[in-house]
Amino acid sequence: MNKISTRNHSGGSRFAPHGHVEIWAEGQLLRYQATGPFNLELLQALDAADRGLMAATAAQGPFAILAEFAGSIAATPDALAALEASLAAQNAAGLASAAVAFVVDPDAEGAVLMRSIIADIYARQGLPFGWFGTLDDARGWLAAQMAAATTLVTSP
Repeated sequence: MNKISTRNHSGGSRFAPHGHVEIWAEGQLLRYQATGPFNLELLQALDAADRGLMAATAAQGPFAILAEFAGSIAATPDALAALEASLAAQNAAGLASAAVAFVVDPDAEGAVLMRSIIADIYARQGLPFGWFGTLDDARGWLAAQMAAATTLVTSP
């Protein structure tokens, strides 16, 4: 598996990204391992890092995203605005995922505050979103979401 790292991508800012994300594909599942907290520059680097992999995966059919967070999920307001803008751009480009699951330790920095903020961002973009405490729960939910998305694509 070839991992893509935000450390190898610049968002074009003179400020350094705070946080780190590694991305890879497992079939039609895009995996993200993220360590926060996150700033705007990290979201810009992430956008540069994952767009090609996302396009290649979307070309093969519906895909889902599974993101695991360590340490912190806190993000600055401008990083959250960049997340929403990126999701809107993905929707417009036909790169919207069938579902997104976040796996977040309930004790992670920002978990209580960020849960509803992030859920609202995904809801405004019309994307199925789940927040989970365990990888197994997230995988189960994503499997059901992908089965539904695949049925929609293959039904007459």
